[in-house]
Amino acid sequence: DFTLSPFNSSPYLVILFVIICLYAYIKDIDQAVENYKTAIFLSLTTYAIMFSTIIWHPQWLIIIMPFFALSYLFVKDAVKSYWVDIIGMFSFIYLVVNLFPHNVDSGMLGNGILRSLFSYIPLYNSQLFLPAYLSYFVAIFFVYLFSPLLIQLFQKKILIGQEDDFILEKSNNALRLRFYIGVAIFVIPSLFCALAPKSIARIYDPTAYMVTGLAITQSDQPAGLINQNISLKQSFIAENDNLADVSIKLATYGRKNNCEITLTLFDNKNNPLAIKKIDGMVIPDNEFYKFSFNPIAQSKGKMYNIEIKSNGTAENSITAWKSNNDVYSSGRLYINEKEVSGDLNIELVYDR
Repeated sequence: DFTLSPFNSSPYLVILFVIICLYAYIKDIDQAVENYKTAIFLSLTTYAIMFSTIIWHPQWLIIIMPFFALSYLFVKDAVKSYWVDIIGMFSFIYLVVNLFPHNVDSGMLGNGILRSLFSYIPLYNSQLFLPAYLSYFVAIFFVYLFSPLLIQLFQKKILIGQEDDFILEKSNNALRLRFYIGVAIFVIPSLFCALAPKSIARIYDPTAYMVTGLAITQSDQPAGLINQNISLKQSFIAENDNLADVSIKLATYGRKNNCEITLTLFDNKNNPLAIKKIDGMVIPDNEFYKFSFNPIAQSKGKMYNIEIKSNGTAENSITAWKSNNDVYSSGRLYINEKEVSGDLNIELVYDR
């Protein structure tokens, strides 16, 4: 499991925290400005260490942010600090959208005051901010927590009140840019996720604009061998238009079966609508196999049948999972066209 602290099992930062406390206790400061500066940076460093040694929630950053703001009183080159802030903001967004997918990301649009405008969101930010690179941005963010202190170590000393006009003149534009970029890092990807057209959304997620419908998942027993002498057929009624996918839970008996499987979708008049042939060697054991086809525009309320056939033998064939009882009242299960009790494990998916 991922945690927000890469060092939460390390005792060294705890020891450092104790050293800082002792330093703060024994340090004698005469000048008021230096006293302010020391208080701000000791507090900031202490909280940065705390966030590096415990598991924390992103909202807790409100504790340390005031000290970030106060530290700018002692920053000589504010422009460079603003760019550091932008990098820190990007790494923080990368972190939270992966920790809280469907929540602290574009999901806020669908669950907030604008939810009437975003009834369906095809993508989530974690599909843009890929989890594979998360560890790098965690490291960047923890360096960022100490960035005001690091900036102080590599600049000349400056006192409160010195060069105020110069700092304001040179940094106001950068400050505005920092605000706009910081907001855009979160808002633009979220709007892209919410408004991406189907053709683009499916580049990131093939299931975008797909809606799950009926799901029969009660797996009590295999339906028996499916071979050149035995076929299975399950009837069902589509709940929505644009039926695009019927998944079936298949099983291989824990072996590789050198046979060809044929999946066929029929309408209620037994006309074939879609056919797919599958190499039995690639069938996953005890998992749903997706049978996708061109969406059927006016499928809602109509009866369909999904049939499974094979050219396998008794020792070289697959099966499908079923329930013992009739758990789906609108459908029937047939073995060699003869109705039997139970229902195949199937899931229906519709295109929006």
